[in-house]
Amino acid sequence: TLKTSLLNAVQFGWSILVEGVDNDIVDREFFNLISKRQFKKDSNCVYYIGDKACEHHPAFNLFMLSQQKNPHFSSKLQGECTVIDFSLSNQGIENRILELVINIEQIKILNERFNALNTHRSLLATKQEIDDAVLKQLSESSEDIIHDIHQIHFFENSRISYAEAL
Repeated sequence: TLKTSLLNAVQFGWSILVEGVDNDIVDREFFNLISKRQFKKDSNCVYYIGDKACEHHPAFNLFMLSQQKNPHFSSKLQGECTVIDFSLSNQGIENRILELVINIEQIKILNERFNALNTHRSLLATKQEIDDAVLKQLSESSEDIIHDIHQIHFFENSRISYAEAL
């Protein structure tokens, strides 16, 4: 039964999940636990659940789950515990989906930016290599560059490579 399970959970420090909770059950069975009304009995802290007393274990946790769409609990219950509404709404679902899409798109945009920066760096390095090769060829060339076919082909290939790098 619920009362036996609750007594064992409090005494042995188990966590317990109670489903289908409404105001009537909370007021009768759980209110001493929720409001943390402990009583001293033989120098021990005990809870009374119904007419039975049990020692409180510090690891004990109580979770209550309601199947109602808009549960309305008493004000004294809401004052004593944390009520979390896990109900779904269209607006909430839309916001969550939008958040997921934005996170995915941000990753794509960051990857595209990273790839573009890497491409830009490699193109700059290629242009620098072409510039260095042209300057080296010019410094090592003889005075008659116009008639040297090898150098003319080299400069033409350098010009084409430079244009491709842009």
